[in-house]
Amino acid sequence: MNRKAIRWTCAAWSLVFSVMVSSALACSWPPPKGTEAEQTQAAYDGAEYVFVAKLRSRSLAMPSSPSESIHENAQLVVLEVFKGDLLVGQPVSIRTNLQDSCGVSLINGPAWIQENDFPQRPSRAMYFSDTWLLYVTGREPFAVAIYSRSRPVNLVRGDIDVLRQMPRRLPRTWKSIIYR
Repeated sequence: MNRKAIRWTCAAWSLVFSVMVSSALACSWPPPKGTEAEQTQAAYDGAEYVFVAKLRSRSLAMPSSPSESIHENAQLVVLEVFKGDLLVGQPVSIRTNLQDSCGVSLINGPAWIQENDFPQRPSRAMYFSDTWLLYVTGREPFAVAIYSRSRPVNLVRGDIDVLRQMPRRLPRTWKSIIYR
């Protein structure tokens, strides 16, 4: 084998090994404890921002080099705020690493939740609402991970009911701040 062939072979094996290792790494976290209301309260306590937002746009950022990952970039608008200083009507951005074993897509593509109505049929990606309840921490762009309670609203009605019973500040709107 010549040097060029050896380099290509090493590069190919390196790529195969890195894919095998990255797919073998699993996202793990302790199982939730307590009732649904207690889990919602714990997630609320652990997040800096808790809000409902509607998806406006979403795109994939493909890697420009092998060391980079595929990211989902999304723009949402805030509909309701339970915690944090976000404003109703404010645009927010989400950037999630989809090749991280914990990163999740806002449109379930690639699918991270499957549904199967009939055991004899293959499972399929579950339908997601374009409106999300988000529990996030840090600065924008936020990230969504499978271990948080962030979910599409069609999957978390109980959380929203619990959150609406909690005391909170009066909502301010994005437009009321901009147009002063």
